[in-house]
Amino acid sequence: MAIGEVTTARHQPTGSLIYGAGMGLVFIGQRVLSSGALAWALTAVGATAVLGALIARSVSARRAAAGDQTGQRALLLLFALGSAALLAYLLTSDLLMVLWGTSLQRHLPWLNTALVTLWPALCLIGTLPVLFVELSYASMRRAPVFERGRLTTALMSGLGVAFALVFAFAAVYSGRISDIRLDVSFFRTTKAGESTSRIVQALDQPLTITTFFPPTNDVGAEVDRYFGSLKGLSPFFSLQRYDHALDPGKGRDLGVTGNGVIVFTRGTLRRQIGLPLTIERAREDLRKLDAQVNSTLMNITRPSRRIYFTQGHGERVFEPVDETDRRSTLSHLKQSLSDQGYDVLELSIAHGLGTDIPDDAEAVLAVGPTRAFLPEESATLLRFVKQRGGSLLLALDPEAKQSHTELLEPLGVSFDPTILVNDMAHWRRSGHASDRSNVATVAFGGHVSVATLAKLGFQAPVVFMGAGALHLQQSPSDEHGAPKTEVIVQADANTWADVDLNFEAGANETRQAFALATSVSFDLPAPLPQGRVLVFGDADVFADIAMQNNGNQTLFADALHWLARDEAIAGQISSEEDVPIAHSRQKDVAWFYITSFIPPLVILALGFLFTRSRRVERARDEHAAPKPAALIAPEAAKEAI
Repeated sequence: MAIGEVTTARHQPTGSLIYGAGMGLVFIGQRVLSSGALAWALTAVGATAVLGALIARSVSARRAAAGDQTGQRALLLLFALGSAALLAYLLTSDLLMVLWGTSLQRHLPWLNTALVTLWPALCLIGTLPVLFVELSYASMRRAPVFERGRLTTALMSGLGVAFALVFAFAAVYSGRISDIRLDVSFFRTTKAGESTSRIVQALDQPLTITTFFPPTNDVGAEVDRYFGSLKGLSPFFSLQRYDHALDPGKGRDLGVTGNGVIVFTRGTLRRQIGLPLTIERAREDLRKLDAQVNSTLMNITRPSRRIYFTQGHGERVFEPVDETDRRSTLSHLKQSLSDQGYDVLELSIAHGLGTDIPDDAEAVLAVGPTRAFLPEESATLLRFVKQRGGSLLLALDPEAKQSHTELLEPLGVSFDPTILVNDMAHWRRSGHASDRSNVATVAFGGHVSVATLAKLGFQAPVVFMGAGALHLQQSPSDEHGAPKTEVIVQADANTWADVDLNFEAGANETRQAFALATSVSFDLPAPLPQGRVLVFGDADVFADIAMQNNGNQTLFADALHWLARDEAIAGQISSEEDVPIAHSRQKDVAWFYITSFIPPLVILALGFLFTRSRRVERARDEHAAPKPAALIAPEAAKEAI
């Protein structure tokens, strides 16, 4: 057999197994057990095994056949690197302290730091390629010819992977200790929205905006850019900027103790907004600056007003009362009212609902009553609207199966509590067929209370989560005239009333565009204002779950502006705030398995196809090439001669 044609039958993986077992014992002793007699015993046994494997591999390299010297010397070098890594680790561990009561850190701190950094890299480089080389040997165990190139390729592959891992670990470690951060996220300061601009345009008294920021501050520049777009909208609007360090007296007059403050002053009223001075920390606040400014302007330009919520009929509450009531609460609604300067109060039979509505009531809201109002209460609400020019919002709950005829009939409206379902336009939440009852719509009328939504269209759909249908009736006339009714929100034409509640369209269930919300108005003799009513066929449209949707927020904002006779300032509030993506548990599990298993499987499949094609090409080449004389059978060789 010629040189280069040595078989691999004499190579045994025993030495590599002992080497790997020794490294594993050292790891268990030092990194798992960490201390104690057993830990040092395992460390000693492991170190001895590694040293023995190194000596045995040295002997094997000397006795290796001429064609196998490359592989044996490569394994010897790898074993030596691993042993050096083990020695470096032991020098930096507690071994010196245990044996001689001292440490390398005390005498040679620079060397200790170098070894601590070096030994993990040497360990990885001296261990991982051993596996690649042994696998290469195993694949050639039954080969008639020793392929030195395959062994070299395996060695280089192992070293390449090891060096790549060392580079990755070093890069992560360097980034962590240097504390360098690169922010590539989208950022843009919000612009003044339509509603904010209209509030400024409607000013009837001087309003001064005073900002306190250093001269070259990035946050101050963003704030100046925002308020700059409002400067020319009203002669009553003025903007001033100061540096608190240079003008402490101005800050003292306005109650400001440092920079990063925006002060709103209107007469004797004063409000403040605080912002961080660094752009990194202020980004989230700048994204929603328009919402903060809008809320502050509403507080300072509108006198304190009161909104009353009816109670005593199973209405929705602001906070959960007990665990048995699983209905969504109205905490978002209450916070929205508070941000606009409203005082939120309760109104029940004990507070006079059966006799009269308080004179300071800007509007009365009844959200999700599950029981009918008493005749006296219905009469009080109707008098408030039809005789005093009050404002009323009714958001009904179809699950209560209450039609509220005594209250709705004088308003020219009737309510069918059958749940509406749509299999085309709905909000997917759980992935079940019941999601079809979360009817989504972009069909809005021309009424002022939905003017912003009509303008936004498909950009701001509204979700009704289990709604009933409203119908306009022929209302009887009285001394104050008949009510003017109008459909303001309508469902998609693929909606049907699900009588059997199986979320499937039956033969007797007709698809049509149902009315989801209506407006009712009464023109009263001067000087009384117009009586205004909004009726919604769903209470969840204003509950916390649905109010996460921008369309539902806009619906309530414009509805409130119309009821409070502030339709002149109705409009969209600008926001650049990132909307969080909500996932269900099933989606999270699915994404976990997809991202964990699909990429490795794809890589393995591509690797299999690549190696298979290489083998097919190699087999084709070997079949086409003439065989060496040493491999031709003796009989064939004689015939050839």
